Amino acid sequence: MKNGGFESGEAWIIPNTPYQARYTTAQVHSGARSLQVGIEDRTQNAYSYSSAEQWIDVDGRGQMGHYRLIVGYDD
Repeated sequence: MKNGGFESGEAWIIPNTPYQARYTTAQVHSGARSLQVGIEDRTQNAYSYSSAEQWIDVDGRGQMGHYRLIVGYDD
């Protein structure tokens, strides 16, 4: 996997959705950036989703797999 810490703008594909995932510095685990998904402002609540994805070499020999991160929350 490339850019697993979200430190650069490479590798991750961020689909165009009403509330797109985005890189942020507001809250990080380690490093300087993270990927924020979902709606931050509850007053903007709408049925939507945020996702990010990338193609990865799963066996080191060019066997490609698709990794998709989708986070959903319903309260």
